[in-house]
Amino acid sequence: MHRIIFLILLAMLASSCKNSVILGNKEQETDTIASGSDTTLSKAYYEDGALKSVSQMKNGLRNGLTKNFYRNGALLSEVYYANGLRNGVAVNYYKEGGVHARIPYRNDVKEGEAVWYYPSGKPYRITPYHQNLIDGIQRFFYESGQLQAEVPWKKGQPGTGLKEYTESGRLIREPSVVVRPERLNDAVILYISLSDESRNVTFYQGELTEGRYLNRNLRQLKTTGGKSIIQFRPSDPETTPKEFHIVAIKETSLRNQQILYRKYRYHYPPGNE
Repeated sequence: MHRIIFLILLAMLASSCKNSVILGNKEQETDTIASGSDTTLSKAYYEDGALKSVSQMKNGLRNGLTKNFYRNGALLSEVYYANGLRNGVAVNYYKEGGVHARIPYRNDVKEGEAVWYYPSGKPYRITPYHQNLIDGIQRFFYESGQLQAEVPWKKGQPGTGLKEYTESGRLIREPSVVVRPERLNDAVILYISLSDESRNVTFYQGELTEGRYLNRNLRQLKTTGGKSIIQFRPSDPETTPKEFHIVAIKETSLRNQQILYRKYRYHYPPGNE
């Protein structure tokens, strides 16, 4: 009888320290860190049984350090939580080892400078965040450490003023938007292209936010082979704008998004304005 009671108490003690539940082919375990503590360790596994993550939990929420792992057991990431929200710098790792990225969080929102790294450990990209949106100058680097590009952003939208550099440090010249007007009977056609004759470009019509940043109000123009047109009839200047706001979005050879802008004013013949 005493042996039976002892076994029952032992089973109850074991269940209070570790609980396992099978979810499909995955197993998740919860371990009590210390007797009387409300903080537990939650472990999740891949289908093959390899450890997937270990999380500190409190009151059913992640609270403390969470570690995620690749299937081969290598560390994938380390993230700190407070009441279920990411707080502090999350660190991601390459599968072969070494830091891949450091991303700062405040209450589950990106806030501050996030840095991505080459496998060599040198910075590849530095991105400023404010309230989860890119805001400020984003910088890219060659693996040599030389600055590759500076990209202006505001509230998650890229803007004009991209600066790109060769690996020797020389500033790469920025192209301009070219507008060539041509009369065709009673119509005017504006032929639009870039000064460097790039074909990796799409043209839009509309004003930029603060004269610099993209927005959702731009109207895309049909662009073929790096060229576009705007056609209008100047015989009715009351319904035809005198100014045309033209935006170009080009993919550069360094694979950056370059925003170019030109305000073009059409000069109506005397008596038509």
